[in-house]
Amino acid sequence: MKTKTLKTATNLLILLLIAGSINSCKKEKESPLEGRYKVEVKVTKRLPLLAGIPNDNDYPQESYEDLYGYVLLDTGANVCCRQYYSHICPMEYTLEGVKIIKEKGLYYIKSREWFTVPMGERVYFDLPLTINNNEISYDLHRNPPLEGPFLFDNNNFSSSEKWPWQFIWFSLNLKKKGNETLTGTWIFHDISEECAMQFPISKNVYKYNMVEFAEVTFTKIKD
Repeated sequence: MKTKTLKTATNLLILLLIAGSINSCKKEKESPLEGRYKVEVKVTKRLPLLAGIPNDNDYPQESYEDLYGYVLLDTGANVCCRQYYSHICPMEYTLEGVKIIKEKGLYYIKSREWFTVPMGERVYFDLPLTINNNEISYDLHRNPPLEGPFLFDNNNFSSSEKWPWQFIWFSLNLKKKGNETLTGTWIFHDISEECAMQFPISKNVYKYNMVEFAEVTFTKIKD
């Protein structure tokens, strides 16, 4: 009698474990990558990027660093290139409703749609993503460059201070963290404005755009 009761309890325990495993699998069903995301950005630095090597014999060559075919002048200090717009280059900001889309089996971060008039040619382009297991990435060395700049929609900014923020992607590296979150870094070349600065050890004034390096967290928004 005891043996029969023990077998019954054992079978019941096995059934409960199987049911729990099935429910767990259902709960952990992978969420599709496409959708709308809130993006929290923590800027680590913004550095000036020059169009070419300055013609200045007084400037030490070790100050020049190649970045995706451009010359990055690393002064060790953050810059903010904002001449005509009121935004003050915050070190932390949030983007709302950034879209990851899927077209013909490929994934993209959606850029603002803008077309020329009257030709109807597209001005800004979506960012193609490379998917490798839990990693989502884009790299200008590895992927073909976009046909033109990328532009987040002004409606993406949670701040009341908005500006035409068009840029060239250098890199984006994300990893899945849980079912609804992606974390990683990005680097982009902001071409919205061109600024000028004179460096302490040089008499010349150089024009530059800024490059943003940041840690980012994408959190999926439930519709």
